[in-house]
Amino acid sequence: MDLITVILEMIGALVVYWVFLGFGTALFSGFGTLPKRVLQNFRINKTARGTALVRVVGRAEGLISFILTIMGLSDQTHFELFEDKIFYRSNSLSLQIVNTVMLDHVNHTICTLYQPIWVLVFGALQLLAALLSLLGVAFVGSLPALILGVLALFSAYFFWTNRFLVMAIKTSSGDTFGIVFKRSIIENVEVDFGKVRNAMHLVDKKILAAK
Repeated sequence: MDLITVILEMIGALVVYWVFLGFGTALFSGFGTLPKRVLQNFRINKTARGTALVRVVGRAEGLISFILTIMGLSDQTHFELFEDKIFYRSNSLSLQIVNTVMLDHVNHTICTLYQPIWVLVFGALQLLAALLSLLGVAFVGSLPALILGVLALFSAYFFWTNRFLVMAIKTSSGDTFGIVFKRSIIENVEVDFGKVRNAMHLVDKKILAAK
């Protein structure tokens, strides 16, 4: 089997596996209709005057979205806390949604960390199968072991890059506004669950003060 055939088979396996992982994440995460974004900006200003106390901005995934954002054709979601309201805006190429929710109309807040642990389990099983393949127990030949080993590494990469954080509110009318985001490799804005909890703690504090 020549090298080009091996490379094509590995690329095909990665594409199929990537689609499978993406579908599984969407199915089991429970994000609902909340937009999934990569993080561009995360800021907490506890004493801001006239500006947002909490500002979270995310864009759609992918290099094309990054280029479109630079060109001003944004596909973004903004979630911002002010002294008396929460401002929510979701832009796409064809639609722009803007909502302002007064804090005394918020029933409860949502703060969640989602980690696709099941992907690591798949990766561990693939690594085990690759080792068994090399020993000649489960398969014959080294190509299956190579493909399974690459898929195991990709599983670890997918897990690390698909740890989602959720910030959202639910209003007294039953509407939910928020953002689901993960770390962007391009912008490289770092944020952990502790920072998100601090931001939502400030949101809770302002909501209680408005009641």
